[in-house]
Amino acid sequence: MIRVLSFVIAVFSAGVLQAETASNTLPKAILAPAEEAELASFLWKNRLIVVFADSNADPRFVEQVELLAERSSDLAERDVIIVLDANPAAKTALREKFRPRGFMLMLIGKDGQVYLRKPLPWNVREISRSIDKLPQRQQEVRDRRERAPKRCHAGKMQSFLEDTRSAMHCPLAYIPSETQARATRGDTRAKCVDPCNPLLARSQPK
Repeated sequence: MIRVLSFVIAVFSAGVLQAETASNTLPKAILAPAEEAELASFLWKNRLIVVFADSNADPRFVEQVELLAERSSDLAERDVIIVLDANPAAKTALREKFRPRGFMLMLIGKDGQVYLRKPLPWNVREISRSIDKLPQRQQEVRDRRERAPKRCHAGKMQSFLEDTRSAMHCPLAYIPSETQARATRGDTRAKCVDPCNPLLARSQPK
């Protein structure tokens, strides 16, 4: 009996240690203490991934934390904050609100709505796909693309640029294909185009 009890204690302790080790590999920047986490403080700023369990020795809890740690940068990119709640006795605000039974993985959007509830661990790729389907996330991606500076591919265009820029007396780096034809014809009305904003064009003087 004593041996069985010792074995159970050893297994439980190993699970706790494994969970603590995995959670320590998560960047602190994307972790929020369960005791302090309230939906209102994250509203319109962050998405929440909440991992509930009755004990941090729960194998599903341990596995989920390890999966999150493997690709935490993907979650940070999506403005995700992780909350690990494995202490029912603490009666945290999130636990009182959602009433989990044993292990549960939740995804909460920036609008405070629950978009995912899973009774088994999910990897970050699956979670990211769910996030990327959200309308707000899709709008964020579009906004970031519009704000990002556009880059020019100078390598393949170099020989063409040198010839056409010389013919046009154009000081800028990028000349679109339709302009090449004008320059070849000696048309000095051809336009030079800003390399990072093709919409900004100006005619060159004769």
